[in-house]
Amino acid sequence: MRLLELTAGEAEASLPLHVLLRERMGMPRRLLRRLWSEAAILQDGVPAQPWHQARAGSRIEVCWPGPSALHGAAPEVPLTIVYEDDDILVVDKASGIVCHPTHGVASGTLADALVHRYGAAHLVQRLDRDTSGLLLAARHPWSAAILGQAMARRDIRRTYAALVPGIRKAWPDLIDAPIGRDPESGDRRVDPVGGQEARTRILASVPQEGAGLTWLLMALETGRTHQIRVHLAHLGHPILGDDRYGPSGVSGRMALHAHHLTFRHPRTGQTMRVEASWPADLPAMPDELCRRLADA
Repeated sequence: MRLLELTAGEAEASLPLHVLLRERMGMPRRLLRRLWSEAAILQDGVPAQPWHQARAGSRIEVCWPGPSALHGAAPEVPLTIVYEDDDILVVDKASGIVCHPTHGVASGTLADALVHRYGAAHLVQRLDRDTSGLLLAARHPWSAAILGQAMARRDIRRTYAALVPGIRKAWPDLIDAPIGRDPESGDRRVDPVGGQEARTRILASVPQEGAGLTWLLMALETGRTHQIRVHLAHLGHPILGDDRYGPSGVSGRMALHAHHLTFRHPRTGQTMRVEASWPADLPAMPDELCRRLADA
């Protein structure tokens, strides 16, 4: 499959191809090395070397082998695709599905289902097993590299809704509390001394007075493991249904949903804003939260 194609301009005629591809297409060095080794970069239809100079008007192509068809039964994993094109996928994950194989779950993951359907897919981000909502995936190494760089720059905006016990007169606008690992349990915890930077912004709060609960709308400014769960538990308001950082023996799914995802498309540069459907296994959103979500 042709992954990328560009025409060298007059000003680029003296550039080595590896410089041109890095500057014009954001190609990381590691991916370029892999492409050169597989003779996947062509200039005017002929395999090229990284030190070759571009010629004005020449056609530079970056090719990538198409994914192989997979055989056998598909994993029994519900797979809801909200958006797809040749470069990316946006998946609406249901609660209870593991993203990647772990030491406790070897198969039947979201990654397995994506690879079986599409032949290749790389999850750019993750959600906990019991968190529902949107995940971004790349369909080939170049889009994975570009989106990975965007994640590292914190250019991908992720907005979550959570339901927590308790009502406060005022919620902080920002929870800025480093997160580390408890050496005994392995769980995450707020650790001001040895923890890694972790910031969660609270965009809105909608109390449900009669039930003694509060809906929170939040955006991640960093992406630590279990960040929202740890931060809200640290405030004294663990997410409803979170039996890891809240009360033990809690039944029912965790009330945390990744509702909005905003990012720049790796090929077009267009700003993409994708919204998840509201899961049927969570309480219905109050009207006020619906309005706040629309403005988030």
